[in-house]
Amino acid sequence: MLLLLLACATDEGGVHVAGPGDSDSAGAAPVDADGDGADATVDCDDTDPTVHPDAPEQCDARDQDCDGLVDEDIPSDGAGCVDPGPPVLPSTVDTVQITIETATSTNADSDDPLYVCLGDWCELINIADWDDRELGNFDVLTYEEAGLARDSVTGFQIYTTDGPDRWHPMGFAVSFDGEGVYTRSPEDLYIGDEASNEVTEWSDALGNHDDTIWPSPLTHGPMNGAPFAGGARVWLRTDRTRRVELRVAVTAADLPAAAPVATRYPGPATDFTEVIDVFGLAGAAEWAYDLTLDGVTYGPWTLVPGPADGAPGVRRVAFGSCTSDQEQPIFEQIRAAEPDLFLFVGDNHYGNTGELNALRQQYRWAHSRSGRAELLRETSIYATWDDHDYTGNDEDGSAEGKEEALRVFTEYWANGAYGLPELEGVFSAHTYGDIGIWLLDGRYWRGLDGTLLGVEQEAWLLESVAASPAVFKLVVGGSQFNLDGSADSWASFPAAQARVVDALSEIGGVVLLSGDIHTSEIVPVPASAYDVPELTSSPLAYNGTAKVIYLDIDTTAPDPTLTARIVDGDGEELDRWDILRSALE
Repeated sequence: MLLLLLACATDEGGVHVAGPGDSDSAGAAPVDADGDGADATVDCDDTDPTVHPDAPEQCDARDQDCDGLVDEDIPSDGAGCVDPGPPVLPSTVDTVQITIETATSTNADSDDPLYVCLGDWCELINIADWDDRELGNFDVLTYEEAGLARDSVTGFQIYTTDGPDRWHPMGFAVSFDGEGVYTRSPEDLYIGDEASNEVTEWSDALGNHDDTIWPSPLTHGPMNGAPFAGGARVWLRTDRTRRVELRVAVTAADLPAAAPVATRYPGPATDFTEVIDVFGLAGAAEWAYDLTLDGVTYGPWTLVPGPADGAPGVRRVAFGSCTSDQEQPIFEQIRAAEPDLFLFVGDNHYGNTGELNALRQQYRWAHSRSGRAELLRETSIYATWDDHDYTGNDEDGSAEGKEEALRVFTEYWANGAYGLPELEGVFSAHTYGDIGIWLLDGRYWRGLDGTLLGVEQEAWLLESVAASPAVFKLVVGGSQFNLDGSADSWASFPAAQARVVDALSEIGGVVLLSGDIHTSEIVPVPASAYDVPELTSSPLAYNGTAKVIYLDIDTTAPDPTLTARIVDGDGEELDRWDILRSALE
């Protein structure tokens, strides 16, 4: 996934680059986009086609200043409007991706072993830690380092060696390094050996017979990621590598005349997910945008930029954790509440796995739940993880598969930053007006040095919070901070808990957000300077139970206020805590 982390231009035309771990950190850095070392801009009149293939026509079409800098009221990707062109495909295939769709009719699913062959290359179709070929599912398998000679494969074959449990497939798709080489939606195909209309083997010649087997080549999203001052992030997933263009305009009616802000080609290394940062949105409170995939347009949707750093306002933040149920109706209520931000605080799926294909499958499943998918499109989203969407129940920094879990987390969320250059993890810091948000990683380094965060992440947290001028500082972790929590919480690290909570209280303005425990509560956490409020929101959807916490924050008041409300799935308010900023000192 390509993350463009340039922030808005200063009045003098300088650019600052957001550092990993702090999507809003500053530091002047000129952009030598054409690589000649002579200037810090890409000139729209530059005749070098490697710099800007279709300038100045593209720029003139929207009066766009594609100079590699950022104008605060002209949408751009911050990188000069360049179409990088499609990827060059090697003669040897590295990544094979196979997608199969199962019908929705009764008994169409099957647990019998299934194999696929592409020439002499054959593999068992099985996603570890996932129930394959369930009714209506799209199962996606990625095979890396396949080593196939691209020209040697001419056919697709699927077969079973044990077929009493009949399977009814609805579609097959194959891509080689993102290139679609086979799609087919066969009619009346039944894999099995118990009836005259069943076959144990089915073969077909390669070819892009159908455009896609998915309902749309835009398989997931778009999702609004973590916004930043004057800008926003758009996340999406496609079925294979396609030319994706993003257009932005003040109104939807203006979109057809707008030139693309960004052009991308999602690839197999990130499961065809993509994140696009859009700058220059300060000129309006909201913008319209759409996406064009290989010439077909989808949308429009609404893009809301983050407020100016330090700007006071009246905001609504919602957060929660723990979503394992198939149906997740709480998200319809959250949509109706129209929060400015929503924070997923962990256990965002219950994959309990460190396997690449299974983790991706869980996120595709989670991101497509009814109500939840719509919330992702409508509301700015932040996320961190806890044990079940990390690698497994109560797992710590020694867990197998944590590298794969981190890889897939960064593919399927759009926080804008993950860890530090020298320190892996999902932690990051964000600014939304005069509200600070710190997303902690309580899993990747847990227990390796006797602390929950690891000493380096702990130092980063305290230094970053202390340096922030935010009125309210929301410190967000999957595990509870108070010492009355379970063994899978800060209670198992009392020395680290005292050190961190005391230091946060001495800074002031801190409110702790957590999840995990399948109930919601509001408790004060004793500390050296003041009892730090902890708000625990859980579950969003677990065994038919649902709760969410809303934070109504008003920093325009003489004494800024934060009102926390626990609301259940029926919309009933269960508890409330009114917090004055003056009490957080």
